[in-house]
Amino acid sequence: MNFKTTLILLIALLACGVTYLIYKPDPKAIREARLAESKSEPDNPVEQNLVEEGSFGTPVKVACKLRRQSEEWVFEKRREGDKDLWDITAPMKGRASGWQVDSIHRRMLEMKYEIVYAGGAGVTDAETGLADPEARVTLTDDKGKTLTVEIGKSPARGQTYARLVGEKDIVVAKADLMNVFKDSILEYRDPKLFDFAAADVVRLEIVDQTGEGGAPVTYLLVREGDGWVFEAPFSGKATAEVETAVTTFANARMSKWKDSDPATLPVYGLDHPALSLTVTVEKKTTRPKTPSPEDAGEDDANDNADDAAPEEETVVETFVHTLHLSKMSPLGEDTSLYARVGDEPAVGTLPKTTTDKLKPIESKWRDLRLTTAPVARANRVRITTGGRTCDLIEKDGGWVFAESGQAADADAVKELLKAVGGLNARTFVPMSPGDEASFGLDAPSVDLTLTVPGQDEPERFRIGGPSDGELKRLFYVRRGESTSIAKVRAEDLKLLRRPETDYRSRQIFSLGGGSIERIDLAYDNPVDDGRVQIALEPRNGLWTLVEPVEAAASKERADKLVASLRNVRGLRFAGEGGDPAKYGLTDPTAILRLTCLEEAAQDGSAAPEDRKKKDRAEVADPEAETADPAPSQGGPRDALMQEGGDTGVGQEAGGGAEAAKAPAGARSTVEFQAGTAGGSYYLKRADAPGVYEISKELFDRFTEEYRDDRVLSFTDSEVAAFSIRGGGQTHAFTKREGQWVLAAEPDLSLDQKAVTTLLVNLSDLRTTRYVRYTGSQAGDFGLADPAVAAEVTLDDGRKLTLSVSAETCPKDASKRRYATRGDGGVFLLTSEEIARFEVRLDAIEAK
Repeated sequence: MNFKTTLILLIALLACGVTYLIYKPDPKAIREARLAESKSEPDNPVEQNLVEEGSFGTPVKVACKLRRQSEEWVFEKRREGDKDLWDITAPMKGRASGWQVDSIHRRMLEMKYEIVYAGGAGVTDAETGLADPEARVTLTDDKGKTLTVEIGKSPARGQTYARLVGEKDIVVAKADLMNVFKDSILEYRDPKLFDFAAADVVRLEIVDQTGEGGAPVTYLLVREGDGWVFEAPFSGKATAEVETAVTTFANARMSKWKDSDPATLPVYGLDHPALSLTVTVEKKTTRPKTPSPEDAGEDDANDNADDAAPEEETVVETFVHTLHLSKMSPLGEDTSLYARVGDEPAVGTLPKTTTDKLKPIESKWRDLRLTTAPVARANRVRITTGGRTCDLIEKDGGWVFAESGQAADADAVKELLKAVGGLNARTFVPMSPGDEASFGLDAPSVDLTLTVPGQDEPERFRIGGPSDGELKRLFYVRRGESTSIAKVRAEDLKLLRRPETDYRSRQIFSLGGGSIERIDLAYDNPVDDGRVQIALEPRNGLWTLVEPVEAAASKERADKLVASLRNVRGLRFAGEGGDPAKYGLTDPTAILRLTCLEEAAQDGSAAPEDRKKKDRAEVADPEAETADPAPSQGGPRDALMQEGGDTGVGQEAGGGAEAAKAPAGARSTVEFQAGTAGGSYYLKRADAPGVYEISKELFDRFTEEYRDDRVLSFTDSEVAAFSIRGGGQTHAFTKREGQWVLAAEPDLSLDQKAVTTLLVNLSDLRTTRYVRYTGSQAGDFGLADPAVAAEVTLDDGRKLTLSVSAETCPKDASKRRYATRGDGGVFLLTSEEIARFEVRLDAIEAK
């Protein structure tokens, strides 16, 4: 045998040896397999239950002793409200994961087998592992009956030796019984910490030790209706953030259970928690009513009513739950915090997305609104400011002064109520009883009381002194008799500081359904000495200037004036009586008189009822309703308006309109005086003492130019000839065979479009201010020798003329130049407008 053959045989022998070692039969496995084959069952076994079905009640206690664990695990069931819950009672206490406990007792009670060693024949406890069981599980049912299952070894995959304590039969369970047990009791802790509805929480107490100095702060909140209120450390309503915290508490789930050793609590910062939250839960349940001894002794007649529904009663059960939070996080897990429940030693981690919602933040949790009452529905307002008291009541959809019954400014009242409803504190500070003076509340600058329908007590607010000294950016405000004082921005309190006069009605005049028949207007001439005096009347549906000359009026401006006069409102009530110079009314800038026709009812007797209500709502001055018309404060300037008097048409805040109201359908007049002082604009009726501040836009209506602004009225198609003189030259144009030619040189070819443009520019001339309407002489304003003149001859022979002076108006800010049509009227034109019709031959000559 050669070397090569010997080597091959050695390799083959070595391979055989390795194969034997790998696949060598396990004597123990062979023995257990033989034991399983030596069963005392027939060849066709029947599946059976270890615990006879129905022989054991509902488990209420499960005790497990695992050989690998030194301590026994005990789970007990309890009833909370209408739910059954499992708790761990040993070796620690805590809420258990119910489904995991259920899986243990179900595995025991529903255990099935086919192989049984009757009386233990054929096997030994040592061989089955029951001499020192892997686990011993003792179950107790709701009747107090107990049974214990011992669990031994696993003879084969999916099989386990087991027997009932007190029995000798050993069975081979058709399951791996040991895989139902977790490695640690902590794994049976329910990650959901509580089982109650957030809506059943009636009280929340939080002890916060995270503040500066380490002094604990206790927050106490109670449910009130649909919301929450603070009872400590201050009183006041809470925001929806509290309900969010309660819901978060109720639904809290541990991310992971870490430890159950009480000695390690300091390690996790839970021996002295940073935050402790305690909720009180009231669970209401309905159950059959328990008969009283008196009910039990009633006669048998009631016993026959078996079909009657049993009486029920509502029972309230109270539960208290506590959660402690540490300020420490697991190493490398700064998104979690350590936590534990009540007195339980078990420690777990809660995500910061949960714990952040549980920490009270006053600025978020406390409702910083001074009131949540529906103050917008208040029907009475009493406010004292500046030593004067204003008492207002709601009436007929508006507001009136309680004492006089005169109309108040409804908008001002609504603005006040809106401001009160929107008041928010920057923060609240406590006030000791009797310490009002420290807050300036012994003599408040504003004392406001609102009566709100449906509330037993009125809403009261008092504004004290500034909380920031000389800065005066924040002021103390007290609601009712609260000892929690708000700091409120001064800007937010402005509307509460309004004087009594600001609540006077701003309605100066309202025409209602009547019509304006004439407007007489006199005002200071802004571009000349003296006064402008005009009158406007409607003619054929258009407003027309009827005095001092008859002429077309500017439709746009006249329509705006009339719209403004139908319903005149001021910005605010400025005052009454006193020195008229304060309002620029000693010598009013403008005086306007309306001649009106009252709206007549269909029967010609009275105004409609809705008109009457509106009129009553617009009366606001407490002294004017029965007073005689006040004399004009305009001095000699109002002479224009004296001839017709004033019969008091329409309604006005502070006027004698009600007393002097003309019969429906009658003509009447009302006079207004307008002035300006200190950069403000004022208006009053001549028949009432009230003065109102008005907008500049309204004031300007009393001094605008109302004559039609068109200077020359023609179209280029109706012109037969025209001439324009300027710069010492006159250029005359006539038409020949439909073409414009220069009269001085007809053969000069002209750009027809350029010539027509000159005419169009003439016809487009506009003026927005007349110096005089009539009475001007030829030599006035430098118009005797005009710098520019134009004459237009129309096809019908009429001639239109325009003369423009070289002089500018010294009173005109735009330095416009005087111009006239030769009719005695003088108006102003800008240099730019004049330049548009100046003739330049090089521009009109055809190229």
